[in-house]
Formats: sequence, structure tokens, C-alpha cells
Amino acid sequence: MEKNKLIILVLLVLIITLIGCTSTKPNVTKEICESSSGNWIEEYNECEFISKELCSELEGTYNECGSACRHSEEPNAICTMQCVPFCEFNS
Repeated sequence: MEKNKLIILVLLVLIITLIGCTSTKPNVTKEICESSSGNWIEEYNECEFISKELCSELEGTYNECGSACRHSEEPNAICTMQCVPFCEFNS
């Protein structure tokens, strides 16, 4: 079942790319992120917890071990030492 979802998502990305709908790409990327059980962070145009392969298909930049506190506004905040995989997209 998961494989079928991934195939559908990849096909959707390919269709949108072929059509050239660049103006709707951020919304489509958000929808694909969330439908893939990812966590979309609007302010930073990122999707946490998706695969490297899906990130590549969406033309994002994958970081397999980002800081859990990478967007903290507290410069001296205590942060847990855990990796958060995320995919970053250019605006």
C-alpha cells in the first residue's frame, strides 16, 4: 500500500513538472509532504520526516541530520541531541 502511495506521489510530481505549473509548486509540495506523513514548516519552506528519494523527486535539498532546534529564536536554548531529517525547498 505504501509503495502505491509513493508511486502516485511521484507521478503527481512528474505531471506537475511536465505541465510547468511553477506558480503552484509550493502548495503542491506542501500537499505531497503532508500526504507522505511529513511535517510541513511553512515559514521555512521545509518538510520534515520524508525520504531522501521523495525530497530528490521534489527537487529539494535533503538534510538527514538537522538540529531539532534549528529554528529556535533563543540563542542559548538547551537543545536535545537528536537528528531531524528534513527537505528544504527554494522559495
